Amino acid sequence: MKYRNVPAILIMVISLQACSTAKTGPAALEDRSRTASVEDITTPADGYRGGHDTHGPAVGRPTSPAIITLLAEAQQAEAKGNHETAAATLERALRIDPKDATVWNRLALLRMRQGNWQQALNLARKSNSLAAGNYDLQLQNWQIILEVKQKVKDDQGARDAQRMIESLQAKGAGVRG
Repeated sequence: MKYRNVPAILIMVISLQACSTAKTGPAALEDRSRTASVEDITTPADGYRGGHDTHGPAVGRPTSPAIITLLAEAQQAEAKGNHETAAATLERALRIDPKDATVWNRLALLRMRQGNWQQALNLARKSNSLAAGNYDLQLQNWQIILEVKQKVKDDQGARDAQRMIESLQAKGAGVRG
């Protein structure tokens, strides 16, 4: 009578042992013959065609491969005219890394291109708050701010933005030179 549960216990022990010692291969990974890289992403400096000169592609570089991929996807969606898909992709990137100043900048640029001035302004400011020490990215944010201020006829705000741009250009030159 006392060995009545032995078969059930043996089955459990064998099952647990099989689980712990089973050799499995590496987890199946998505096959990508070519993954996105930082170089694949057109930064706002590359694609920005506002009324002011911008620096070249040396912008804040996201470090997460997921963020890099999402930025590339957003860029492709925007190039096809799918602005809301691009925005949704950038918002997804922000859920992954809400402190990535480049993503905030890209979303600000997209909203500016859509004519959503207040949102573009707020997003550029958010990017600036996260871009400490990144003069190129701060410069791009201030250029967005300047263009928005000009569009909404905020002359004082535009003058302030222009002063910040000049200050960042001077600091950036000192850092690079």
